[in-house]
Amino acid sequence: METQFSRALAGNGSSERTAPEIISGTEGTSETLWFLACGFVENRTGKNGKARVPQTVAETREFMAPALDLLKDWPINFDRHVSSRWNAGEGQTASQRLGSWYRALMHLKGDLASCLQERCQQVIRERCGDLYARAEPNSEPDWLSAAEAARRLGIRSDRLVDAVASGKIEGRQTTTGHGHRHTVISTKCILDIERDRDRFLDARETAKRLGVSKSQLSLLRGAGVLRELSLEERPPLIDGGFDWALIETKVHQIAASSEGMPAPCQTITFNQLTLRRTTDRSALFTLFRQIFDGGIKPVSIAHGDRLGDFSFAATDIEKALESAAETVMTARDVSRVTGWKYECVTHWCAIGLLPASRTQRGSSEIWLIRQKALCEFQATYAVVADLARAMGTSSRAFSAVLEAAKVETIGAKRVGETSRGRLIRISDLARALSKLTAEGTPAA
Repeated sequence: METQFSRALAGNGSSERTAPEIISGTEGTSETLWFLACGFVENRTGKNGKARVPQTVAETREFMAPALDLLKDWPINFDRHVSSRWNAGEGQTASQRLGSWYRALMHLKGDLASCLQERCQQVIRERCGDLYARAEPNSEPDWLSAAEAARRLGIRSDRLVDAVASGKIEGRQTTTGHGHRHTVISTKCILDIERDRDRFLDARETAKRLGVSKSQLSLLRGAGVLRELSLEERPPLIDGGFDWALIETKVHQIAASSEGMPAPCQTITFNQLTLRRTTDRSALFTLFRQIFDGGIKPVSIAHGDRLGDFSFAATDIEKALESAAETVMTARDVSRVTGWKYECVTHWCAIGLLPASRTQRGSSEIWLIRQKALCEFQATYAVVADLARAMGTSSRAFSAVLEAAKVETIGAKRVGETSRGRLIRISDLARALSKLTAEGTPAA
């Protein structure tokens, strides 16, 4: 082979095969030997890996001798060579420490190349301590670089680096003499993160799997039947807050409760239960809770397990909406109807005197007050300003009368040096009037 190879490279002699043919005919062995030999030759720039083509058999033997020595006493000489190159390099990984020699070796083909590659990986793993080295030649690595793990998860690598630095996930970080920080993450940890990212979904994907719109998904959240985890509650590096495993289990329970359609009837699919059907948000919330609690059962399950495609009897839906319907007003509606100042109404809501619920409407938060709650409020409290107006006096003067009668006022909102929205319990006012009457003193 030395003679054939030398003649082919020199381009003379009676050889009928070219160098590429020799290489190809030996399944890359000659190419691998050429690579090993070139590693011992330095060119004028001081870099190895580039060599002048030998012109004679003698030159070929001299050129190939170091490469053949690596293969003697296998694998002792080759192991020493890999360790020597490792110790001469800088960095944390095989690619950094062994440089272009390692990268070129990993690209070679053929039986000899495969044997050298496998042995090189074993030396790196057992003797050199490369965190990225594979546990077995064809197995998954125990550790992944931040860049590789980021590509696998589809996120930015800096998020992984920060998560390791903060101790949120298992990983290791080392710093080179040049100040560069290398981060590796446990493969097991990455697998756990992949499972969590498959389980916890964002609003868009959750709505798609349920077969509902994002606005209806928002209504389901408002009703309390679906919950989105806060950022603090989510596992590390998870963008979505909806636990699909729990949601899917609940949807299957709703599907399993279906008793079928006893007789032909008009139906309504779940994805039609929106504010277009009823403007009463509270009634819609009550309806969703009844469905998720099993009080209202679907009569037909179509198109797999998508909740939005479940059909319900129209009579069941309308009956539930009617029973849940109740006039609900905003704080501004109450202010307009009663003549009370808007800021007083919201203040009473905030301190709990006027029962109300707070919700989002567009970009603003508003107070919603049920008609029943407003009636109970008016039956319990009287507004001092309303009483003073009815008696033809000022609120300040009437408050002085109440204070003299030792009648307590509550619910006032401080505005600078004055106050607004004073309330008096009707029961306290009745007791004060009763006392004045018993004493024979006319009420002021």
